[in-house]
Amino acid sequence: MALTKISGNQIATSTLATVDSLTFLDGESVLRLPTGTELQRPGTPAVGTLRYNTDGDTAEVYKADNGTGVPGWLEVGAGGATLGKKGIIRSNADYIDEDIEIDPSLGDEYTNAFTKGPVEIRNGSTVEVAADANWEIWGGEPDDPRPGTVLQYFHAQTPATRQTIATDNLSDVAARINGLSISITPTRSTSKIVMIAQISHTHSHVMSFGFQKDGAILQTGLNNGSNNLNTPYAVKTIYDGGGNTDEYILNTTYSYEISSSDFTPGVEMTIQACGTSSWSNGVRTFYINDRNSGGGNGVQDMRSISTMTVMEIMG
Repeated sequence: MALTKISGNQIATSTLATVDSLTFLDGESVLRLPTGTELQRPGTPAVGTLRYNTDGDTAEVYKADNGTGVPGWLEVGAGGATLGKKGIIRSNADYIDEDIEIDPSLGDEYTNAFTKGPVEIRNGSTVEVAADANWEIWGGEPDDPRPGTVLQYFHAQTPATRQTIATDNLSDVAARINGLSISITPTRSTSKIVMIAQISHTHSHVMSFGFQKDGAILQTGLNNGSNNLNTPYAVKTIYDGGGNTDEYILNTTYSYEISSSDFTPGVEMTIQACGTSSWSNGVRTFYINDRNSGGGNGVQDMRSISTMTVMEIMG
């Protein structure tokens, strides 16, 4: 068999050398790996072939199983980028742009896997976790807030101007209190949506208050034989047998919680406070934020504001 000799520091490119042992001169000696891009990888190298991948900026080895059950290239170490002495800090990218299979049938070392998140699986890529494998993303998603945590809070208030309402049906457009309208988009199906209103208004024989959602009344209670059309839909009804007067100012606070069947996560809804006053099938003029001062002379001398709050609460 012909041998090709070394001439200076060059070996002919056609030389295939087999050695039993390779020893370097001293501690300053280096072994320089062949370098190239991924496109320049040898097609079918021998298992154990080493090279430096300039695209990935890492050394890689050709293995009989590269983690997918077939021969292929794998980064040396393949534990992610490292920082500090002895690789005390390891890191990983915040995205996955390849197909990965976590499958213990490829080897026991593929049973438990972990990644520091958050991490994005980009379009066209998949991560498949076998039934007997585990993949944990540390910090990928925040822990759910504790039950009772306020997830969203919205507040509305009226101007300190008089509004009059003349209807006996809380589901009417005319029953809506100007300025007390809030739009909210629930985030969870298990949430509680709680609404609270505080209304400044005149005294009347029978007064009812409620909420509309997207123009439809929320509460649909029973009439119970009342002569007042407003009571079937009321969250709160106040009865005062002393009669009807628009000279006295009251403040009423009421609240209501809607069930999960009344909203859809991700879909915006609008909540509107409303009120009415009536007696014996007769509509009473209802003053909001002021009274009918001086027997109807139009002076606004008791001006107030009314407020409303809508909250999404962790269920």
